[in-house]
Amino acid sequence: IGHSEFEEAVMYSSSTKGSGWEKRDLSADDIEAIQAIYGTASISLAIDAWTLQDADGDNTLSAGEEGTIVVTVRNTGTAHAYDVDGRLSSSHPGLGIQESTSLFPLGDLAPGATKGDLADQLTFSVKAASDCLPTAPVPLELLVFDAHQNAITTTIDVEVACPFPFQNAAASAGCGCSSQRQTSAFGLLLFPLFGLFRRRKLLE
Repeated sequence: IGHSEFEEAVMYSSSTKGSGWEKRDLSADDIEAIQAIYGTASISLAIDAWTLQDADGDNTLSAGEEGTIVVTVRNTGTAHAYDVDGRLSSSHPGLGIQESTSLFPLGDLAPGATKGDLADQLTFSVKAASDCLPTAPVPLELLVFDAHQNAITTTIDVEVACPFPFQNAAASAGCGCSSQRQTSAFGLLLFPLFGLFRRRKLLE
């Protein structure tokens, strides 16, 4: 073939092995020449999109509400990705992930594909706590990886509603309504009392 100066290489310009089929092991020189001519296949995993599916369709979890996070993964590389899995984790007490779905198998992904041979998308079940609501969107950590340790990590921020008025808030860090919302709820509570006091004054 004439792509190598190493006589034992498959890509040497001539062969003394005779005609017919013969099994040959590729030398390092062969591998370098093949990669130089045809390029190197690679695997690259990417997150195309994610959505939160909840009961009322407002993309926000209320106290005690359950939902499903659906993630689309794409193999943007030129080689097959084998045994692709997704792992979702939460470190916030206000939002939990169903243990049986925290590790979700997608399967093999062909180059350019978004659907694995085991599932079309990654699917995780989540639930907001009923007594501990965050003051800001809860960041969930998503790790997507394959059998050859190709991996990508990203953060998924999930909105959790804070009701008015907020009661029985847990004292743990990151839980409870923000001070502004608590003040607003307090103000809503005082307004009717002020109106009642004023009415009694007028009657007197």
